[in-house]
Amino acid sequence: MAAANACFMPRRLLLIFCVTGLLFRRGQGTSSTPEEQHLFCGDSKYEMGSPYAANVGWLLPNLTGDIIRDGTIYQWKNASKWGSNPDAVGSIAMCYADHSREDCAQCLRYVADRFHNGVDCPNAQVASAFYDACVLWYFRMFPRLRFGYGPKYTSMAGRDLAGSDVAASFRRAWDQLLQDLSSQAILSKVYAAANRTKYGYGGGAETIYGLVQCDMTRTKNECTTCLNNLTLSVSADPTMAYMTIGKLKGYWCYIRYGTAQFDDHISEYMTASSPNASATAPARATATATATAPAMAPTTPSHSHQGPSRRVMVVAIIASCSIVFVAGIILLLGCLFRARMFRMLATQPRRKIIRLGSFSPKQFSVNKLRTATENFTHRLGSGAFGTVYKGTMGGTEVAVKKLSNKDGVGEMAFDREACILMAFKHKNLVKLLGYCNKGEHRLLCFEYLSGGSLDKLIYDREQGSALDWSGRYKIVQGVCSGLHYLHHELDNEQNIVHMDLRASNVLVSRGEGGDITNVKIADFGLSRFFTAETQLYTQQVIGLRAYMAPEYLSKGKISPMADIYSFGVLMLEIITGRCAMGDDDSSGDLFITWVHEEWSKGDVRTLMFKDAADLPGDCIAQARNCIKIALDCIQQDPNDRPDAGKIKQRLS
Repeated sequence: MAAANACFMPRRLLLIFCVTGLLFRRGQGTSSTPEEQHLFCGDSKYEMGSPYAANVGWLLPNLTGDIIRDGTIYQWKNASKWGSNPDAVGSIAMCYADHSREDCAQCLRYVADRFHNGVDCPNAQVASAFYDACVLWYFRMFPRLRFGYGPKYTSMAGRDLAGSDVAASFRRAWDQLLQDLSSQAILSKVYAAANRTKYGYGGGAETIYGLVQCDMTRTKNECTTCLNNLTLSVSADPTMAYMTIGKLKGYWCYIRYGTAQFDDHISEYMTASSPNASATAPARATATATATAPAMAPTTPSHSHQGPSRRVMVVAIIASCSIVFVAGIILLLGCLFRARMFRMLATQPRRKIIRLGSFSPKQFSVNKLRTATENFTHRLGSGAFGTVYKGTMGGTEVAVKKLSNKDGVGEMAFDREACILMAFKHKNLVKLLGYCNKGEHRLLCFEYLSGGSLDKLIYDREQGSALDWSGRYKIVQGVCSGLHYLHHELDNEQNIVHMDLRASNVLVSRGEGGDITNVKIADFGLSRFFTAETQLYTQQVIGLRAYMAPEYLSKGKISPMADIYSFGVLMLEIITGRCAMGDDDSSGDLFITWVHEEWSKGDVRTLMFKDAADLPGDCIAQARNCIKIALDCIQQDPNDRPDAGKIKQRLS
């Protein structure tokens, strides 16, 4: 091995590696195959025989061999590194506290072997694998990668309590339990906490158990950010918010909760020795459980055998960490924290929303918005979570969205849409002017566009006839620009997928001559944050079927490619002047079939709106290009669809 090392690497720097989990006791691993939950393979490949390939070839087989010996895992500080830039390879791992030492040891060996042997992600420069008992990933150290804090794996099961008598009680108990555990975890020596609480009423009250865990080498702010991202992903999704069993995993943290006890191995993890090892040497400390922690007990550190000076120092450290923790929340959580602040306004009306960045919406009273809309009289339209009304405020026309408060759906929709809206500012995305979150009232106030929604413009024969090709092309470009910003241009580790792009959710403004002056995407009630590695699924598919991508309709898969499919359908509606949903065809299948049939005939004019016969050749060429793009967007396989960046280039 030494000779191989000398051949592969003239200069070696082995940083300390940490498995954030159990320090394994002696024992034989389970024989069952570990359960894969999420696999990510980077697009960039390394060449066989290259220095990076040599570094990967040494690191992967030696990770577990050097870490796991005789059934024992040694606590090393996070990230193992092999080689020097630009060909250095790093690796990070984490064991989950609700699994045995044997399961985690087997899991790490299994994942590393699959990467090393090319079974998973052959020749990938970056790869990660989430399994039930562990997560392991390796990556090129230069240029330095940024790993997001969003969920990478989500699993929901058990009962759906939405609409039940105990729904509100469950949500309160769930929120409080995870908030308490998050606070306890960052003060715990093992960066984890577990406990239980009750929900329901009287003799029918039930217990909910919870566990939160962070990578032990993350800062407290990073731990809090990761946990908040995971909890908000549940709170903001009505299809997940009332499920009684859940697992959520990110690169840096893990959350598990359920109505059945799952603490078989947690007490063993809670008594593991501290991972704080030297940054330059593998100062290994073997874990031996010297005490048995109470099942699902809070995990704040104990200092009962320490002297007074030690206690004073510990108190000072905890106080300092608390200050850093609060400051970190204010500085780092951004949009996700602002959405949580919205919910707090209901019980703390004097507390103002924190201003982060250059934009902060105003807080309006219920009476002000009621007066502006003349008691919510002038209805503009409605969606899955609320109704929109026209109003006037200070001489300026506004649109006010009144969210439904049934079964707590309004609060979740408010959290999600407000969070999304405050994450961006773009000329082709509707602007949030203010909000009201008091008592049972959930209201959002937007700018108003005089031209109304696109469906009323292109489906209406009189208005549609007044919309020339130039206006239609401008609408297509505007929607594409807004979509490109959401998918690719946010100044954030996370971008946004809209998930409800359709004609009624596109607003336009028109000049005195009827020309299109602006185009904006609206209604972010179903939108979700995502990262490049995220795989999101939902059990409850919501929206208009004609605009739904096949993978979303059949599997509930949420991705930017679902938006691209919707955009393709929308483009065809704009070009043809027809609605994708007929009276006898809510699926849009007949519309798509008709488009393909007419396209195959070769005459673009037969596909275009009724006044397109006399268009000049350059306009016909633009229309032909748009139809080609639209047909590419509605490919059945999402991998065959262009992304928003490529579409924008083709439209320019």
